[in-house]
Amino acid sequence: MSEFYAFASDSPILTFFLVYVIGELAYKIFRTGTKSITIWLHGYPPMWCDVDGDFPPAEKKTDP
Repeated sequence: MSEFYAFASDSPILTFFLVYVIGELAYKIFRTGTKSITIWLHGYPPMWCDVDGDFPPAEKKTDP
């Protein structure tokens, strides 16, 4: 662990970059996992949406 502290004190910008990249990777893995679980449990898309998640166009009503 002292080697990491020596590395971090020698190059703080690189250490910040590495911590940022590791944090972003952890966030994306978490988001992908939770999205997959949500789709697995509830299905996709909901019945009121079309395939890309938008509301389908409303049908035009004609007067008799």
